[in-house]
Amino acid sequence: MKDGTDRFEQYYVRFFREVYCYFLTSIQNEFQAEEMAQEVFVKLWENIGKIQSPEHAERWIWRVTKNVLIDYYRYRAKYPRMDDQEIAEWGIDLRVPEGEMTENRCFNILCLERICIYLRNLNDLDFKIFWCWQHKEGWEDLSRSTGKSVHALQCRASRLTKKLRKKFGGDRA
Repeated sequence: MKDGTDRFEQYYVRFFREVYCYFLTSIQNEFQAEEMAQEVFVKLWENIGKIQSPEHAERWIWRVTKNVLIDYYRYRAKYPRMDDQEIAEWGIDLRVPEGEMTENRCFNILCLERICIYLRNLNDLDFKIFWCWQHKEGWEDLSRSTGKSVHALQCRASRLTKKLRKKFGGDRA
């Protein structure tokens, strides 16, 4: 085990900065580049016993690095980032309170992106119901346009929000 640990440290010292810079150049986001570089080296740690030589390690590290980048782009294609206008439309305040770490803000943005993707995929009626629930207005207009009672729409909103909380682990706050 000591030999594996020594080899891992040697490869980490030799390649981490290069891998990080490769990601940073590719995606232009320091936090995400560091996360992705760490992912590469977690995989290296998990597979250190399978690597026979420094040359094999270098090829392996760069292959995994490229695969992590491809996975990132695939994820981004499937789940596009929220833009500032979309954040503003939902009334979300992403200012960082004094003393809060930037990582928490990045985590919150990623969670909000997943929620917005979920909301974008709602059918038109459910999206309008969720909008009324979030803004606390528009129930009567929606009732008239759909022919459903305000009570029925609000019950559906309750079910939607419970489903959303369950899916994303939110509390009742």
